[in-house]
Amino acid sequence: MFDDLDDLCDTIDTLEGKAPLTEAAPSLRKQAPQPAAAPSQGRREQPEASPDAKAPPAALPAAAPLRPPAHELATVRDAPEARRGQQPQAQLARRRPPLTLRAAIDLQKDLYASFASRDFQSQLKDIEAVYGKAYEGRGGDEERASLFQTVHKEVLPEYGFEGSQVGFLELLQESAAFNSDLEFRENRDMLNTLLGMQPTADELRRKGKGKGKGKGKGKASAGQILQLIAQELPWAVRRHDDTSTSTTAGTEATSEDPEGM
Repeated sequence: MFDDLDDLCDTIDTLEGKAPLTEAAPSLRKQAPQPAAAPSQGRREQPEASPDAKAPPAALPAAAPLRPPAHELATVRDAPEARRGQQPQAQLARRRPPLTLRAAIDLQKDLYASFASRDFQSQLKDIEAVYGKAYEGRGGDEERASLFQTVHKEVLPEYGFEGSQVGFLELLQESAAFNSDLEFRENRDMLNTLLGMQPTADELRRKGKGKGKGKGKGKASAGQILQLIAQELPWAVRRHDDTSTSTTAGTEATSEDPEGM
């Protein structure tokens, strides 16, 4: 009777006084498929994701500026105050002013006071009991150098020098400019005598009487003296151009005694 469902619906609508379905709206089944809307020019079509593709990593939140821990910040801030007075001696030496004659004489006096102390002299006598005086050249150089260093490390930094072999050699170099000063020379002789680096007047007289019998026992050789300087012995050698009178008078080198022994 009716060819299809649409004809049946039209008949029912006509009987009820409604417009036929075919006039109001075409059948959904008969509508032609509409083409898909073209993508907008500002947005590119995304390719279909592969089933095996990995999901992109989640975006990380913006990182806060890196800062060291609070205790490290405190350490950096407080470091200059903490290290004040503990700077390397080499830096102190580089900043010290040139050595003056007055400072050199004061340094000699401070050295003498320390070398003349009862404890230091007691230890020096123990060394001399085994090896004799330093000017005799019978050994004990290492023991003396170690003992003298106990004073150097305390006194020399007070005047801007390292309390070490380097600082002592720098002191010798700078103080050589004062060899022409009488007070400086006298202090130097007192130090050398106190430390056994040169004989006393009595020892010289005894050595003079026995000259030729104990050859080589009255004065350290040049090589021994240079070795003692390298081991930080204080005020041990005078310059060749020093014209001052010396407690070692009478021991100078001659044609018969080239080493001055």
